[in-house]
Amino acid sequence: MTTMSTAAATYWEPLWSQGRHYRQLDDAENRLLEGHLRPGRDRRALDIGCGDGSLTRRLAQLGYRTTGIEFPSAVALAAAVEEIPAEGMRLS
Repeated sequence: MTTMSTAAATYWEPLWSQGRHYRQLDDAENRLLEGHLRPGRDRRALDIGCGDGSLTRRLAQLGYRTTGIEFPSAVALAAAVEEIPAEGMRLS
């Protein structure tokens, strides 16, 4: 049985190794961010799984103090998740 994390790693790792990264935010997505988030006024924003940082950079442009986190390898993350016992432990 394939876990969601393994499926994600199987999908993304070949794309990243070929240099294919995430696309840039389009105009509609930028308008949604601006309309729903409003100016950041130096508030914090955390982008987990930030990819190439497009969303992180856009949030910074809106005035947020941003932190983008990308795992070094989706395959490594999938392997770590599969090694965790079902009860009593979690990734942090």
